[in-house]
Amino acid sequence: SSSSSSSSSSSRPSSSAVPGPPIQPHTVKPPCARACLPFSGPMGDLGTPARGGARALLPAYITVFVDFLGYSATVVILPYISMEQNATAFQVMCATSGVFYAGQMIGSIIMGYASDRVGRRPVVLLSLLGCSLSYVWCIFITDVHTLMLARLMGGITGGTLPVVQAMVLDLVEVETERAECLSRVNASFGMAFAVGP
Repeated sequence: SSSSSSSSSSSRPSSSAVPGPPIQPHTVKPPCARACLPFSGPMGDLGTPARGGARALLPAYITVFVDFLGYSATVVILPYISMEQNATAFQVMCATSGVFYAGQMIGSIIMGYASDRVGRRPVVLLSLLGCSLSYVWCIFITDVHTLMLARLMGGITGGTLPVVQAMVLDLVEVETERAECLSRVNASFGMAFAVGP
């Protein structure tokens, strides 16, 4: 009986089988994990750290520079355009900067929310397009109220600064490098106001 039990035990498959690969925990990526990558698209993710943080953020710096270069270049001549339309001092102030920054306040919220949903690159491109159209609209204005509407459009679509700052936070993980990249964003902003007028 002992021999039969030993033979039956030997014929049974061993319970200590070869262990399989460890079960990896299922991680769910947030909905905006792909959309939050700056400038992600058919040409690749220009914002991945493997391609270099400084070079990857170069389009973001240029975006801030071009965006505020348009404002700083037009803010010098807008008072004269307003006075040609027989505008009052208050209307000149509104057309020059007041309406624009009111639009910036609205546009920054809209652009920041939209960039989390559809991605950074579409929002930045749409912003630059809207700013360009608003400057073209200023050429064909017929009264100061139309000029204010054009400036309001430029302010709303010109809210790229928070989007660019979000790009830095998406890409740069080291605190010291993050501060350095944010300072370059502010430097691009200041350079636009130095060159534009």
